[in-house]
Amino acid sequence: MPIYEYNCAACENRFELLVPISEASVTPACPSCKSPETRKLLSLFASPSPGKSTGGGPSGSEGPKSSGGGGHCGPGSCGCGRF
Repeated sequence: MPIYEYNCAACENRFELLVPISEASVTPACPSCKSPETRKLLSLFASPSPGKSTGGGPSGSEGPKSSGGGGHCGPGSCGCGRF
């Protein structure tokens, strides 16, 4: 079941819902104000690519290095190729 993000036009609340694919075209009411004036937002999945900069700086600059703890970008932990 995909997670969809929505924005409420009435109260500007931003929320996420797990929605069955069969109900993907149904627009839900806002859980905060119950307004039916919600719209689906575009969400993008982001994943670092081997050999690419993920630091957000100029091309070729490196982002912050992890100490390897916590399961993120440690030597051999994610396979992103940064180490």
